[in-house]
Amino acid sequence: MDNIIDIIGVSSGYRGSFVLKNINFKVKSGEFIGLIGPNGAGKSTLLKTLAGLIKPFQGKIILKKFDFQKMDLKEKAKHIAVLPQIFKAQFSYTVEEFIMMGRFPYLEGLGKYCREDIESALKLMEKLGLVAIKHKRINEISGGELQKVLFAQVLAQGSEIVLLDEPTAHLDIGHQVEIMGMLSGLNRDGLTVI
Repeated sequence: MDNIIDIIGVSSGYRGSFVLKNINFKVKSGEFIGLIGPNGAGKSTLLKTLAGLIKPFQGKIILKKFDFQKMDLKEKAKHIAVLPQIFKAQFSYTVEEFIMMGRFPYLEGLGKYCREDIESALKLMEKLGLVAIKHKRINEISGGELQKVLFAQVLAQGSEIVLLDEPTAHLDIGHQVEIMGMLSGLNRDGLTVI
């Protein structure tokens, strides 16, 4: 199995303050990796750095033999999808519209979604039990429903790597098991999960 990500001597943090220092590790395609550590240890900072949301102070991230920092945003999004720990709705999109935004990296020209994009989003809504709320606004649904909508958007992106920061936060135990089971199944199908 080839490395899909190589992290070489990466140090990063916020406003010149180091949170991570000289991090080195490799991720093989199809791995399922869990980051464990106390609050404030740098788990979210590492995920943000891997997602390209934070630029490392030093070091390199190589994605499939390419320098990740040199890729544009759309190209990064085709490879890596991110479920953040904290999400605040800035606009009042419907659940369906929000999930469809996961297809943004593939839009061209005038940015119209194709039939495949729409069918893919509908299948995800069915799989996650979101069809009944697809016309509701995301700022009008419960925290658990929002977490499932965010997860659906990540899957709609169709990336080969997903970075999930506390993916089962705000979910009851039944939905936690459902989401982790779905992630496990996707991982068996080749999805790389961190």
